[in-house]
Amino acid sequence: MVMAAWVQTIVLAVTAWFVWRYTKETANLGRAMVRQNEISLRPVVVPTFDTSPEGLVCILTNIGAGAALNVRVEPLEIDRWEEVVHYIRFIPVGYLASGKSSRIDFERFANEQRDPGPDPAFRSFLPEHGQKERTMKVLFENVEGTKYEHPIKLTPPSDKFAGNQNVDLLGIRKL
Repeated sequence: MVMAAWVQTIVLAVTAWFVWRYTKETANLGRAMVRQNEISLRPVVVPTFDTSPEGLVCILTNIGAGAALNVRVEPLEIDRWEEVVHYIRFIPVGYLASGKSSRIDFERFANEQRDPGPDPAFRSFLPEHGQKERTMKVLFENVEGTKYEHPIKLTPPSDKFAGNQNVDLLGIRKL
């Protein structure tokens, strides 16, 4: 009788362990499915740069499956001359549907004062040969209010006469 009780206890313990493992794996699979669903519906906003008669143009494109809301680019510092800080401030975009693009306007500022600059060349925020690289951040939300940050590294051309900048898209981070 004592031996049967021990066998029954062992069988019950092994069964409990299998049920616990099955429950744990099922919960992990559920979390993975939710994560994959979030990733597949996430907006992905990337910049492209072009030139027009009035100067440099920044275009944001949503290449993700979901809509991007409250799309904005953080102010980008471009120069420091003693106590004067020059930076570019970008105009935010309220909504960017999947597969759509929007030109994003920007203005140059110096210590909180609008500074149009004497020449259209001063409106460029891309680094030129000999300058240090810059990082701009595109911030946006999905329709559920989840916030994302997409850092982009702007590297100056290696040759003084080369016209193209290197634009590296660093990974999107959930905030």
